[in-house]
Amino acid sequence: MQRVVDRWLPPAPVESVMSRLPFTVNDCIDRIRSRVTAGDRVSFTDVLEGIDIRGEVVITLLALLELLKRYEVRAWQGTLFGEILIERLPADERPTE
Repeated sequence: MQRVVDRWLPPAPVESVMSRLPFTVNDCIDRIRSRVTAGDRVSFTDVLEGIDIRGEVVITLLALLELLKRYEVRAWQGTLFGEILIERLPADERPTE
């Protein structure tokens, strides 16, 4: 009977189940931008330096994908499961809309 009653109770507020992360995708985008403008190439591992939260690693990967979609950077791997290298995409190589 308790299972039936529990199904009809309202769910717990999101704040009590999950805490807000102390960073955003835009924060991670800014971190990647600053790293690629400071040098020619940077590895994804270098971008993740100092990060110890699994969620921030995932959000940083999403930030990289967003920068790729915007044609701000290019990324590649030399080998399967190899290091991801990132560099700024020159403006003259970006597609025109």
